[in-house]
Amino acid sequence: MIIRHEIERPAVINHITWFGPGGWHSRGFLPLYANVLKWDTDVKCPNNCPLAPHCHPMVQNENDKNCYHKLCTLTVIKAGLIKKKEIEA
Repeated sequence: MIIRHEIERPAVINHITWFGPGGWHSRGFLPLYANVLKWDTDVKCPNNCPLAPHCHPMVQNENDKNCYHKLCTLTVIKAGLIKKKEIEA
């Protein structure tokens, strides 16, 4: 028998963490981007996405501080939360 534990995604996205030039970075913001930001698993990314080889911005889980959930990098850039040069290591 296989037991699969699903960890719920954060209800509110008000911060991101990413790895870019210079190491790890974090940024907090008001949770106004609920309709703009998408989780990486919810986006049908084409195989030729230019952002695929770069680290994705992540959101720390509210209940497990060792667990992070990946966001679609393009939606984070489009929201103006990070610039492309901030993720290109």
